[in-house]
Amino acid sequence: MVGPRERGLVVVRGTRAQTAARAMRVVAALADVVWVGPADGAVVSVCSRAQLRRGLGRSCDAVVLDLHSEIDGNVLGQAHGLIRGGGVLVLRLPRDPLAGRMGHWFEHHLAKTEARWEEHPIPAPPRPPCGSTDQDALVAALVRGWDSDTPGVSVVLADRGRGKSAGVGRALAALPEHTSVAICGPHPAAIQEVLAFSGRRNLGTIEPLALLERRTSGAVWNPIDVLVVDEAAQVPVPLLQAMARAVPEAHLVLATTIHGYEGTGHGFEHRVLPWLRAEERPVMVHTLAEPIRWEADDPLEQFVSAVLVLDIELNAQPPGDALPRMEMVDRDALVRDPALLRSVFGLLARAHYRTTPADLQHLLDDPDVCLHAVWKGNAVVAVGWLVADGGLDEPTIQAVARGVRPRGAALADSFVCHSGRPDAARLSMWRSVRTAVHPAQRGRGLARRLVEHEHAVHCSADLIGTMFGATPGLVRMRQALGYQVVRLGLSRSARSGVPSVVMVRPHSAAARQLVLDLREALARDLPSQLQRLTEAPGVPLSSELVAAIRADLPPPAPWTDASVRSALQRVVEGATPIDVLGDAPALWLETLTAQGVDWTDGLSTLEVCAVQGRVVDGAAWRAVAAACGIDAVPVVQRAVRRGIRAIWQRLEAGE
Repeated sequence: MVGPRERGLVVVRGTRAQTAARAMRVVAALADVVWVGPADGAVVSVCSRAQLRRGLGRSCDAVVLDLHSEIDGNVLGQAHGLIRGGGVLVLRLPRDPLAGRMGHWFEHHLAKTEARWEEHPIPAPPRPPCGSTDQDALVAALVRGWDSDTPGVSVVLADRGRGKSAGVGRALAALPEHTSVAICGPHPAAIQEVLAFSGRRNLGTIEPLALLERRTSGAVWNPIDVLVVDEAAQVPVPLLQAMARAVPEAHLVLATTIHGYEGTGHGFEHRVLPWLRAEERPVMVHTLAEPIRWEADDPLEQFVSAVLVLDIELNAQPPGDALPRMEMVDRDALVRDPALLRSVFGLLARAHYRTTPADLQHLLDDPDVCLHAVWKGNAVVAVGWLVADGGLDEPTIQAVARGVRPRGAALADSFVCHSGRPDAARLSMWRSVRTAVHPAQRGRGLARRLVEHEHAVHCSADLIGTMFGATPGLVRMRQALGYQVVRLGLSRSARSGVPSVVMVRPHSAAARQLVLDLREALARDLPSQLQRLTEAPGVPLSSELVAAIRADLPPPAPWTDASVRSALQRVVEGATPIDVLGDAPALWLETLTAQGVDWTDGLSTLEVCAVQGRVVDGAAWRAVAAACGIDAVPVVQRAVRRGIRAIWQRLEAGE
């Protein structure tokens, strides 16, 4: 029997119709039930995965989750977080055990947990308590800190269900009405809990990039007394650092979830906290351990954490003197050896701040994944994650050019859509997704040795490539290992806060020629790209990064009539973004104007305004939208594409 605030797990197996009927009997006495899964007719009303994400922050008596087709780790993590104490998660499963390594891992933990298999109705759970001792202490500490004339930084760390956001909101509610407060987060849903508990009418909300843009543009801006960033681990580190420096007068609150489905907070602990402590403002760290929504040691939380490997803690100090050895990782062994899986996935999670349960699924079951590791003794101290890319056939390449995104072919996709090289997608290639080294083992050359081992194992491929948020250190490290920058992203990544780079280490003659061609094009387009990145809002590019990207570039490839026409054709007939073409669209319109062609003929007012602003004048997208009287940038982006296509088609028709 489920205790007063202890949440339960009920498993029903059979066909979809059978599990739907059995689940209905289980939750018959509950008023607030969320059914998640495909609309297959077995259930009258279901919640899609997107709707589930939008509903985060609410709570319910039960979630009924359909796992007949596959395990979606992100959905499982989201679903369990919605269930209040005393509630239940009902899993609808097929009669036979789930397939694949992830399925085996799931069934292994399911067999160990105290799941109910009978179908008796679950009684309605009690209402959750208001607050906790931990949360009350947090509220008091925040209010006390904000009363100081010296601005400080309060870091709030907690697992899900501990009342982190509600506690920050309660503290804001205790401030005088005249206090200037601003709150931001990685997305609007992330700040709703703080808003709800603050009860403040004058609470300003702002997007991180907008805050930085206003503070660095010289615009008049009232001082901020308290700035709250909720789910701060999901905000790119460079952007978070720039925001902190942009509001030196404010008390700063950075709240984040540590073990969560939405991404690990461990990267925040290891990258942001040391930086904060080196800054001038004093730092206080508050940790909430006591659950509010459910009991401590909740069995459902323990089950989900074990299945999704959310509760990762690395060994504090692996052996330092043992000689390292490099080997490929047997992925079947990961499922047989939970400690090995936790070590490998733990390192990868620490290396990237947006690691999610979906990454665990890809790691275990994607057929094109290859893992390499460095061992010292019995301890894994570094991991490399590679994916087979490229090798596309002609129909797939044509589909990619039209905008279809094949799974696991990010490099090939970039070559086709961004670089205009469909021939490159035929090459065999491996893509380095992530390289992670234990924090206590960094600075010892392990990353270099691991990558060199990967090169030796995969030397038969035409090339090895990688894509990542550009930082000077990472670019220089890859350059030292034979990689060359072949592309710079058009904009700053929403995840990393910096533009991405594509780097390639060629093996075959065809790959070496490809790299030379792409670098000549990069040398030609880089000045205009850097200019647009400088004008766009966000963290300024460092001079060290620009120097690393420019290093050893060949002479630029000139635009010719044929290359301009080929570039425009990719936009007109395919899915290539207009900005990828560099100066080609402007040169094309300039040539038409010199020939006496009125390119505006037949275009709508919006299309003329958008093409003139972006292509001819080179204005930033936001400025173009404002000039056209449009609020949304995507609207003017589509107008530019329509306009270019209409001009092209009119000329092709001989009009």
